[in-house]
Amino acid sequence: MTEQNTGGLSRDKKVLLALAAIFFIPLMVAWIWFYNVDAFRPGGSVANGDLIQPVRVLGEFSFPRIDVDGEVTDASLHGRWAMVYIGGATCEERCRQSLYEMRQVHTALGRNSVRMQRVYLLVEPSGPAELAFFQAEHPGLIMASVAPSAPILANFDQRGRIYLVDPLGNLMMSYPADASGRDLLDDLKRLFRVSRIG
Repeated sequence: MTEQNTGGLSRDKKVLLALAAIFFIPLMVAWIWFYNVDAFRPGGSVANGDLIQPVRVLGEFSFPRIDVDGEVTDASLHGRWAMVYIGGATCEERCRQSLYEMRQVHTALGRNSVRMQRVYLLVEPSGPAELAFFQAEHPGLIMASVAPSAPILANFDQRGRIYLVDPLGNLMMSYPADASGRDLLDDLKRLFRVSRIG
């Protein structure tokens, strides 16, 4: 004599529904994610900075590096990642804050800090006092003198921003003066995880 199922679903039907759910729920989640991905990303992007599209190729651009004693040597944006700030001999509050954020981010990179260089492209000539200030406040900062008419400057939209250049010499991202170091650090950590260059 067979037992009648008077209420609810039979065991076989429950198993069949569970298997269907295991198969279809991930497909539904993937479909929703694919067509609404921007809703899951603050600002519509994973990156915190402004992506430069298309990437601007700076190539193996080299420039005269100025040491604190005024000695000039050759430097390059090629081979390592670079945070670049463009400014003049006088570093105002916005400039000081950006250089501070760059320094803090560089330190926070820990063992990856060797993959990064900090560069201040100096568009105006400066005297020993200004150079001494930069070196005292920002040890390790590369000071580079660039003529206002230098073709390289045409690649940078404006002063007062922090630019990110990859080891191949590609200008790829920029950050406004009021960007937080945390945003820059988060982007760099993501880049360093997926990049094997520099």
